[in-house]
Amino acid sequence: MIETVLVPLDGSTLAEQALIVADKLAQRTQARIVLVRAPYMEPAYATAESAYGLIYPEQAVGRASAEA
Repeated sequence: MIETVLVPLDGSTLAEQALIVADKLAQRTQARIVLVRAPYMEPAYATAESAYGLIYPEQAVGRASAEA
């Protein structure tokens, strides 16, 4: 039995469509809906050089180009 439907929302059209499906599922199963705001974030990558921090891909490319 489904008790809770978790719906991550990021403001996209696809997320809004998922909300419609989640609502139908919740109604059929008498579950509650929990909405979670999931904003888009730039991915960050760890490298050996930045063992204690994160760098963005552009920074990694810039460093690799400078070292070449």
